[in-house]
Amino acid sequence: MYEQRVSKRNFIFMTVEGSLIFSALAFLDANTVIPIFVYAYTGNLQLAGLASTLKMFFTFLPQLLVGIYAYKIRNVPRFTALVMLFFRSLPLLMIPVLLAGLNPYLTVLIFLVLYCAFYTGEGIISIPWWDVFGRTIPFERRGRLLGYQLLFGGIGGLAAGFIIKITLDNTQLSSAVKYSVLFGCGGFIALLSAISMMSVRDFARKTDCKYETLIGRLRRLPGYLFKNKEFVNINIVQVISFFNGMLVPLLILFCKDTFNLGTSEVSTLIYVQIAGTLAGGILWGNISHYLGNKYAVMISQIIGFGINGMALAFIALKPLGVHFLLLWLIAFMSGLYMGSWLGFLNYIIDVTTEEDRTIYLVINSVITFPFALLYYFAGLAASRLGFLPVFTIASVFAIGAVIMSFTLKSPEQIEALKQVKVK
Repeated sequence: MYEQRVSKRNFIFMTVEGSLIFSALAFLDANTVIPIFVYAYTGNLQLAGLASTLKMFFTFLPQLLVGIYAYKIRNVPRFTALVMLFFRSLPLLMIPVLLAGLNPYLTVLIFLVLYCAFYTGEGIISIPWWDVFGRTIPFERRGRLLGYQLLFGGIGGLAAGFIIKITLDNTQLSSAVKYSVLFGCGGFIALLSAISMMSVRDFARKTDCKYETLIGRLRRLPGYLFKNKEFVNINIVQVISFFNGMLVPLLILFCKDTFNLGTSEVSTLIYVQIAGTLAGGILWGNISHYLGNKYAVMISQIIGFGINGMALAFIALKPLGVHFLLLWLIAFMSGLYMGSWLGFLNYIIDVTTEEDRTIYLVINSVITFPFALLYYFAGLAASRLGFLPVFTIASVFAIGAVIMSFTLKSPEQIEALKQVKVK
């Protein structure tokens, strides 16, 4: 009975926590608000692109270090909530900094320090959060919880987008006031997400908490790959999927440049893409819940292949003209694809044991981290060579991702094979 009550309680509060932080991150997006802010204060394009790189680095490094020692944390929900309370409140400190009227470069420097600290916090809590999630949320409800997070977080992001637009378009406000409003909203909502995490509880843990040095833990990481074939397979699919989806963040720009779209048409596609992320929250949650995470991965890679194939078709059909509604479709599909990470993480949780789960999540972070840079190199290649060769390469990898995803085994199939071996 106790475990059932904890599971129901955690389902509610972890849904609220995820929905709120996804909403808050819309105000702190490394691809939209932050580059505009940095460029407005410095006029430096290189600095404007720095935030995304810093975000990846300062999220990954704490994941590696904390994930290795996550087994030693006695009260994981409490640890996670306290870290959230401290780090997620940091954007609020930008309000007095902005209103103080400091040198623009000093203002940006202070912001980047706080921004790195914010994502350090996200890296620290990442694996402990997934550890509690995998232990306390039943297998059949995990997809639904993450789907609800994406759905409600997407609605919050849509509202945040409206606030961002009317704030930045207001000519009566100074830049300091504009970004004080945006960072203040982001920090406040992020703080609310941390408060909701304080209500999460945990089960008794089964892990072995014997002491082991950092070097000893790192040396043992490669050995885990030989113990779990399905974990290896899902990582292969995930790595290939980075190539499959490497141009998804640039699809709106691709449509704009290829078909000479105006501002109104571009903003329409952006909202269609956001609508796709909302629909994706429902789609991936239900596929995970009713069919399983194997099928969430498979269908996401098929959608990725469809996006690349449509883009190539648009390039070929450009002389004949492409109806604007078809651009709606590819924008909507890209929104769906953006939530496909849900299937990968849920599948890893499905095929790993509670004792080893945090280690496998660390290994997954180590394997996939370098490939996150593909988004940068894809954009660089598209700017130098054009979209055609890059979409062609992405389509080839998309075929590989689809084929490999069909080789994944569901937890039921894995268990059945174990039973056969026992007999």
